[in-house]
Amino acid sequence: LVDPNGNALTRLTDFRSMHGSWAPNGERVLVASEQGIYEVDAQGQSQQRLTETGARQAAWSHDGTLVAFLSEPGNNNLPPELWIMEADGRQQRRLTVSGCYGFQWSARENELIYLTGTPQSDPSVYQAWKFTLASGAKEHLVDTNEPHISWVHP
Repeated sequence: LVDPNGNALTRLTDFRSMHGSWAPNGERVLVASEQGIYEVDAQGQSQQRLTETGARQAAWSHDGTLVAFLSEPGNNNLPPELWIMEADGRQQRRLTVSGCYGFQWSARENELIYLTGTPQSDPSVYQAWKFTLASGAKEHLVDTNEPHISWVHP
């Protein structure tokens, strides 16, 4: 971490990690790595391993009770899958079965928007989906050629 002035560099992990995500209370950070997902305090003094499998990205839900993450399958030639779990690492649940290319939590409710698809095709084709945690419902939103996804709230 670096303070807003670009000073006071603080190393949070002693391993290669990526895609840090601040907890809603600003006291902890999730980091994804080939070794798993870790929850680290903002001073880099303590870390707790939440998963045993490697991950590319992890993010807190806006209420801090859940974590969504992209986990690498055993075969590196396959795309990662989207999972959710409780914030302490328990009750891991896989949401996709054919790969996921990105996700983002909704700012309003415990909903996720995520991308599946076939990026190797010409042109690339992605499907945007919404997952509602309360009901478990998955809703197809749109097909797109863009590999990026974001919520827009009025």
